[in-house]
Amino acid sequence: MDERGSDKKSRSELLAKLRKERSAEAARARRNKENGEYDNIKKLLPIDETIAKNLDKASVIRITISFLRMCKFAESGSKHWDIPIDQGKASLQYPDESLSKKVAMSCLKALDGFLMVLAPDAKILYVSETINDQLGLNWEELPGSSVHDIVPNQEDKTDLKSLLRSLNNKDMTSSEEHVNLILRFKSQREKRQASGQKSKNTSTKACQVIGILRFSEDTEEARGLICCVIPLMSINNREICLPSNSFFILTDLKFVVNKIDSR
Repeated sequence: MDERGSDKKSRSELLAKLRKERSAEAARARRNKENGEYDNIKKLLPIDETIAKNLDKASVIRITISFLRMCKFAESGSKHWDIPIDQGKASLQYPDESLSKKVAMSCLKALDGFLMVLAPDAKILYVSETINDQLGLNWEELPGSSVHDIVPNQEDKTDLKSLLRSLNNKDMTSSEEHVNLILRFKSQREKRQASGQKSKNTSTKACQVIGILRFSEDTEEARGLICCVIPLMSINNREICLPSNSFFILTDLKFVVNKIDSR
């Protein structure tokens, strides 16, 4: 009887071990399949490959939803917002698609600010990657998030809410309305300390928002704010961002070098 009991116990332990191994294999296969799908989505997103590789799963979903909403926003507008590039007198044709992307990216970098598209619910549908150069904010954290997260001042939030609330006004006389206002955005800059270490300094920067409010009676997906955000230079600003291939020298009136950058 003892031998039979021990045999049953060993069999039950073996079966439990086999079930555990099969469950672990199934979970591993499910994770691998899920990771493969996320990798495929990353390849489809119209963003830089280096940024896409570092995205976590939550960011991939958030940016994908934002991109799909942006596509609906572009397709649902007035006819002149959906003109193919090969039509019209001022059409531009490029033999290579990669060249077209390079030209578009160069135009964005040539701006003194960054482009942004906002939905009526204050969600960021699109923001150009140059926001990192202008305000020091991480681009991957912004698409799909609320614009109020980067507008810390309460008065500016109230002005922005009333502006976006006007998109739901049914008594508009035209399909578009020009916008020009000043908002304070969150800014993160790396500051070099006297010891040579770098630390992030969070502050606010006044920016001029120039754009167009686009109305639509047909669908809410076609309404939004398309704007260019231009950071304004502060009068008391004594810090200027230098390119990585440059350095600074501090001299007195007799051009005697008092300080020089380690670079």
